[in-house]
Amino acid sequence: MLTNKCIRPLFWSSASRYISVVREDDGLLNLGDLVVPAWSQDMNHVVALRGRANRVVTQNGHELTKQDGKLLLQTLKRYNQESLN
Repeated sequence: MLTNKCIRPLFWSSASRYISVVREDDGLLNLGDLVVPAWSQDMNHVVALRGRANRVVTQNGHELTKQDGKLLLQTLKRYNQESLN
């Protein structure tokens, strides 16, 4: 039996920061993400997040790599430093 207690709407926190890692084609046979188009990876297309998501562009494919971990760590460190200033 499904009750109202099981259904919870998704709320976006106004205090949160959002980062969109977008895969784009670099034009040199690196076709970017062949599964999800670049425009669809940008969270600024979500109405509730429009203008609040920072966009970071990379030329990798769809899969996650070690470079993605490094990119996310660098990005988080940079945003953390900005918030402290």
